[in-house]
Amino acid sequence: DLVQKAEEEARLHDVWSEELTADFIREILICLTRLSGGIYKKEHINRTAVSRAVKYISESFFSELSLGELSRKFALSPSHFSRQFKAFTGFGVSEYITLVRIKNAEALLMTTNCSITEIAAKCGFNSSSYFTAVFRRVRGVTPMEIKQRGRR
Repeated sequence: DLVQKAEEEARLHDVWSEELTADFIREILICLTRLSGGIYKKEHINRTAVSRAVKYISESFFSELSLGELSRKFALSPSHFSRQFKAFTGFGVSEYITLVRIKNAEALLMTTNCSITEIAAKCGFNSSSYFTAVFRRVRGVTPMEIKQRGRR
């Protein structure tokens, strides 16, 4: 936000633009100095990134998600993001994504007339056979058994 404000001020050419640009740059430097000195707890920053990632996964479970994409999106290295995610959630990134997808698939199986293939696709699985295998491993029953329970 500060960088954007500094850029906007730098484009203006009035009496105050140079002074305000310098002020924004000073504020950016102060924030960076605080960050490098540990005044802002890195753990808090990482927890915030992970909690935002958890929310993002729950809202985007149907799309292609990967450790690389998530770590870039939340500005952490893949290995650091992975460690922080596991510490925060108790699950690995891929495992968590799978659990979110299965939870949403189960809800669709019980409440819609969509086919298993359609539900697999809606929940981010590229193959209905892979979806069935993962579902059975996670839930202990097949998607068809859940679908039949939902009809009763």
